[in-house]
Amino acid sequence: MVSSAEVAEALRGIDFPATKTQCIDYAKSRKAPRKVLDVMKKMPEKPYENMVDVFNSVGQLEMVL
Repeated sequence: MVSSAEVAEALRGIDFPATKTQCIDYAKSRKAPRKVLDVMKKMPEKPYENMVDVFNSVGQLEMVL
């Protein structure tokens, strides 16, 4: 399970809107833990307008997994 705090830390400072790929690349550049990157890779391909959009996608994935 990945917490919203872990996702927020991985994406701290990112400029929104951002695509899924931009979010993942940014998180990688910040040395995000593998578990955070793995969850982000499962997010839908769409533009993310803000951190809440990212949290919502991650939260929905966590409920399914």
